[in-house]
Amino acid sequence: MATVTVPDGPYIHHYRTVVGDTLTSTITFSEGAPPALADVTDDEFRMVVAYQDTGAPVHELEIGSGIAFEGDSKIRWTLTAAQTADFEPLRPMTYSIVRTRADGVVRTIQAGSITPQKF
Repeated sequence: MATVTVPDGPYIHHYRTVVGDTLTSTITFSEGAPPALADVTDDEFRMVVAYQDTGAPVHELEIGSGIAFEGDSKIRWTLTAAQTADFEPLRPMTYSIVRTRADGVVRTIQAGSITPQKF
Protein backbone atom coordinates (compact mmCIF):
# COMPACT_ATOMS: atom_id res chain seq x y z
CA MET A 1 0.00 0.00 0.00
CA ALA A 2 1.26 3.48 -0.82
CA THR A 3 0.41 6.72 0.93
CA VAL A 4 0.77 9.33 -1.76
CA THR A 5 1.65 12.97 -1.18
CA VAL A 6 1.68 15.01 -4.37
CA PRO A 7 2.79 18.54 -3.47
CA ASP A 8 5.02 19.24 -6.49
CA GLY A 9 4.71 16.25 -8.77
CA PRO A 10 3.70 12.61 -8.99
CA TYR A 11 4.84 9.85 -6.70
CA ILE A 12 7.29 7.79 -8.79
CA HIS A 13 7.25 4.03 -8.26
CA HIS A 14 8.69 1.26 -10.45
CA TYR A 15 7.21 -2.23 -10.52
CA ARG A 16 8.58 -5.62 -11.56
CA THR A 17 5.98 -8.26 -12.20
CA VAL A 18 5.74 -11.76 -13.59
CA VAL A 19 3.76 -12.16 -16.81
CA GLY A 20 0.42 -13.71 -15.82
CA ASP A 21 0.49 -12.52 -12.19
CA THR A 22 -1.94 -10.01 -10.68
CA LEU A 23 -0.41 -6.57 -10.01
CA THR A 24 -2.29 -4.34 -7.56
CA SER A 25 -1.74 -1.42 -5.22
CA THR A 26 -3.76 0.77 -2.87
CA ILE A 27 -3.27 4.53 -2.71
CA THR A 28 -4.36 6.54 0.34
CA PHE A 29 -5.05 10.27 -0.08
CA SER A 30 -4.53 12.99 2.49
CA GLU A 31 -4.60 16.75 2.07
CA GLY A 32 -4.12 19.91 4.09
CA ALA A 33 -1.89 20.92 6.94
CA PRO A 34 -1.83 19.00 9.12
CA PRO A 35 -2.62 16.20 6.65
CA ALA A 36 -6.05 14.65 6.99
CA LEU A 37 -7.62 11.86 4.98
CA ALA A 38 -9.24 13.27 1.84
CA ASP A 39 -12.61 12.16 0.50
CA VAL A 40 -11.95 11.28 -3.16
CA THR A 41 -15.25 9.57 -3.94
CA ASP A 42 -16.39 12.43 -6.21
CA ASP A 43 -13.13 12.33 -8.20
CA GLU A 44 -12.24 10.45 -11.36
CA PHE A 45 -9.12 8.31 -11.79
CA ARG A 46 -7.51 6.91 -14.92
CA MET A 47 -4.46 4.69 -15.29
CA VAL A 48 -2.72 4.14 -18.61
CA VAL A 49 -0.10 1.42 -19.13
CA ALA A 50 1.87 1.83 -22.36
CA TYR A 51 4.94 0.41 -24.05
CA GLN A 52 7.90 2.67 -23.38
CA ASP A 53 9.37 2.38 -26.88
CA THR A 54 6.22 3.23 -28.87
CA GLY A 55 3.86 4.83 -26.37
CA ALA A 56 1.16 2.42 -27.55
CA PRO A 57 -1.36 1.77 -24.77
CA VAL A 58 -1.51 -1.77 -23.43
CA HIS A 59 -4.26 -1.28 -20.82
CA GLU A 60 -6.37 1.61 -19.54
CA LEU A 61 -8.10 1.45 -16.17
CA GLU A 62 -10.72 3.71 -14.61
CA ILE A 63 -13.22 3.64 -11.75
CA GLY A 64 -15.38 0.54 -12.19
CA SER A 65 -12.93 -1.04 -14.62
CA GLY A 66 -9.71 -1.89 -12.79
CA ILE A 67 -9.81 0.98 -10.25
CA ALA A 68 -12.08 0.83 -7.20
CA PHE A 69 -12.73 3.02 -4.18
CA GLU A 70 -11.81 1.51 -0.82
CA GLY A 71 -13.62 3.77 1.58
CA ASP A 72 -13.63 7.55 1.18
CA SER A 73 -9.89 8.17 0.98
CA LYS A 74 -8.41 5.18 -0.87
CA ILE A 75 -8.37 3.71 -4.34
CA ARG A 76 -7.09 0.30 -5.41
CA TRP A 77 -5.94 -0.35 -8.95
CA THR A 78 -5.56 -3.87 -10.25
CA LEU A 79 -4.05 -5.33 -13.39
CA THR A 80 -5.49 -8.85 -13.48
CA ALA A 81 -3.52 -11.99 -14.28
CA ALA A 82 -5.25 -12.06 -17.69
CA GLN A 83 -4.16 -8.46 -18.35
CA THR A 84 -0.52 -9.01 -17.38
CA ALA A 85 -0.53 -12.13 -19.57
CA ASP A 86 -0.58 -9.61 -22.47
CA PHE A 87 2.77 -8.15 -21.35
CA GLU A 88 5.85 -8.98 -23.41
CA PRO A 89 8.65 -10.23 -21.13
CA LEU A 90 11.40 -7.65 -20.58
CA ARG A 91 9.69 -5.06 -22.83
CA PRO A 92 9.62 -1.95 -20.62
CA MET A 93 6.35 -0.16 -20.04
CA THR A 94 5.39 3.11 -18.41
CA TYR A 95 2.26 3.89 -16.45
CA SER A 96 0.58 6.97 -15.05
CA ILE A 97 -2.40 7.51 -12.79
CA VAL A 98 -4.29 10.78 -13.23
CA ARG A 99 -6.78 12.19 -10.74
CA THR A 100 -9.44 14.62 -11.93
CA ARG A 101 -10.88 16.26 -8.85
CA ALA A 102 -14.55 17.21 -8.63
CA ASP A 103 -13.49 20.89 -8.94
CA GLY A 104 -11.81 20.16 -12.31
CA VAL A 105 -8.16 20.15 -11.15
CA VAL A 106 -6.20 17.46 -13.01
CA ARG A 107 -3.01 16.00 -11.48
CA THR A 108 -0.81 13.03 -12.26
CA ILE A 109 -0.60 11.39 -8.85
CA GLN A 110 1.62 8.40 -9.61
CA ALA A 111 3.83 7.33 -12.49
CA GLY A 112 6.73 5.03 -13.22
CA SER A 113 7.72 1.90 -15.09
CA ILE A 114 6.63 -1.71 -15.18
CA THR A 115 9.13 -4.40 -16.12
CA PRO A 116 7.47 -7.74 -16.93
CA GLN A 117 9.41 -10.95 -16.47
CA LYS A 118 8.66 -14.55 -17.32
CA PHE A 119 10.17 -17.52 -15.53
